Amino acid sequence: MSIIDASHRLANSARRLNAGSDSLNEAIERIDAVLGQLNVGLEYLHPRPVAENTLVDDSGKRVIELVYLGYLKVDRHYHLAVRTTKVLESRLQLATHSPGKVIALLRAPRKLRFAAVDALPELVTGLAAQVDEMVAAMQRRQETADSVLRDLEAIASASQSSEGWSRHHESRPSNQTGSSASMPVATDPSQSASQSASQSASQSASHSGSELPARTEFYPGTDATTSETPVVPAETTERIEVGRKTVPIGSGSLRRILQARS
Repeated sequence: MSIIDASHRLANSARRLNAGSDSLNEAIERIDAVLGQLNVGLEYLHPRPVAENTLVDDSGKRVIELVYLGYLKVDRHYHLAVRTTKVLESRLQLATHSPGKVIALLRAPRKLRFAAVDALPELVTGLAAQVDEMVAAMQRRQETADSVLRDLEAIASASQSSEGWSRHHESRPSNQTGSSASMPVATDPSQSASQSASQSASQSASHSGSELPARTEFYPGTDATTSETPVVPAETTERIEVGRKTVPIGSGSLRRILQARS
């Protein structure tokens, strides 16, 4: 093949490479934008490196550079990115070698971008699994928080009820003492009538000055006789008709009438 043919072939291949690279960059950019719209907000790093390079430094020690594809925070936003990790053979190399770095996938070298595309399906699958794990953990923690909240609310409610009962119980004796003085005492009507009769009898006996002789009365139709001392009421202003005379009802007048009849 002549140099001219090789040059034409190279030119055609470069055009196809650039066109394919532009198309691939556009696809990566759209994938990155869609992941951003999902607002995942989680970092995920693919466990298998997409590229590996071995170098030898000035001291003759090897430096292994591993490149991982991930969904990482770059410039305070989450993007498809590659993380470079260096494995140093000697501890002395830590002083002379810079640590790994994180760069957006679209700004990574073309070779890394092409290699990273092969791991994109696994990256999306791993990111979805990580989100599912986070959701399950969040639900479990939500249940724990709700359980703690219910227990605390139950304790607080029981405490408030206990304090309210204590205040009511402490104020109850004073209320009863104050109300008992003004409340009337319920009595049995029959007892009230009996007490009234006893009081009337006592008053009649005190006004009469002396007791009347016992009388024996016979009730027709029965064989029973009763002996009792008549109760004379106290002097009143009421009058009773005896024969053709009207005399006042009082202890003395009634006693004379009863003695006359007996």
